[in-house]
Amino acid sequence: MSFSVKPLDETSWADFAALVERHNGVWGGCWCMAFHAKGNGAGGNRAVEDKRGMRRLVPIRADR
Repeated sequence: MSFSVKPLDETSWADFAALVERHNGVWGGCWCMAFHAKGNGAGGNRAVEDKRGMRRLVPIRADR
């Protein structure tokens, strides 16, 4: 098995999204990349909202 590390940008977004979706989110359906403070963000299925939020953080190349 091999792994590769790439910056997360518009060219790698589809691979990242597929990986997260294949495993039902990073943390049980959540797309967050860090733990929430107790009580914040807990409960409910927020996968769609979290995915949109994460996508807004991904840089878009200026040359497109």
